[in-house]
Amino acid sequence: MALLRNLGSTCYFNVVMQTMRAVMPVGQNLRNFSKPDTPGFHTLNLLTAMESGQSVTDLLVPVVSAVRKHMGGTRDQDAHACWEHVVEFIYDSIPKGMVSQNVFYGKQRMRVACSKCKHRTDNVEPYATLVFHVSDAQSSVRACFKNMLAPERLADDYKCDKCGHAGACTRRTTLLETPDVLVVHVARYGFKDGCYKTIKPFTFPRRWMDIAPIVEGGAAGDGRHMYRLSAVVDHWGQSCEFGHYTVRIRGKDGAWRVFDDDRQPRGLDVDGGDFSE
Repeated sequence: MALLRNLGSTCYFNVVMQTMRAVMPVGQNLRNFSKPDTPGFHTLNLLTAMESGQSVTDLLVPVVSAVRKHMGGTRDQDAHACWEHVVEFIYDSIPKGMVSQNVFYGKQRMRVACSKCKHRTDNVEPYATLVFHVSDAQSSVRACFKNMLAPERLADDYKCDKCGHAGACTRRTTLLETPDVLVVHVARYGFKDGCYKTIKPFTFPRRWMDIAPIVEGGAAGDGRHMYRLSAVVDHWGQSCEFGHYTVRIRGKDGAWRVFDDDRQPRGLDVDGGDFSE
């Protein structure tokens, strides 16, 4: 079990690497096929050392430096963007096809429909994370997935590509393919006289969850789109502009522990106050 030292506002990076280690154990073989001296090679080198329990402090620096370069500076950063960069690093450094894109990437379709002329426009693109902007009315991951089924009304000045009518279009997101590792980013912030953070209870299923109803062609109960919670990254602080990250991880023994930089992991009460669903 490798603990990661905070090098100065790097808690966001540490929780990402602990999560990556938990959901995708990376062996020596994959690192050996990585292009030397690339961000992906250094990432795989770090993950391999973490998995074997080696000292990792010196291995943190090149990966943190690469992440900061891609994220535009040394100030506090967010775990969501860091995760997507780390995934890109790994895929960019290894031969194409060695690790299936389906491990971390799915495909989604955004369909814009006009209620006046019935014209539809589809845009299909890959995703590494699903982002849910949580309103005060939403209090669980289940509610967020359910809301994906509802069409979103576009702005009044948005015009249909075909008939040019304004204010008559809606957009709906449908998942076409799901990855092996599904990452959900719950964006609990908004903007009103500056950025604010929503501070309220938010629940998530710690056991199995079937998302087949929001996948095209999916059928509830078919077992093809079942996910089991493996990790939860928590942001602590009253503001969305600063704070501290920790992560709750399900171990191979089934026990949950919280990782907080290089502090010893703390065990969690799964049936008590540490989980609410």
